Amino acid sequence: MESSLSMQIREAYLRKIDRSLIMEYIFIFVRQIFCDFGEEFEVLDTNGENPTMQIVTEISHVRIR
Repeated sequence: MESSLSMQIREAYLRKIDRSLIMEYIFIFVRQIFCDFGEEFEVLDTNGENPTMQIVTEISHVRIR
């Protein structure tokens, strides 16, 4: 994973040139996604619930059609 300082530098630069940032890290079976759409982006939380975390417990090779 990238160090937090390099992420902060990249984020500051992209904000300065008015660009969005979407970063994804995958480590074995763990995935982390970070999105920054700038200062003007507004999130409308409809229910006030905390974000959920889901864990994959099984992977099969069966095709679903």
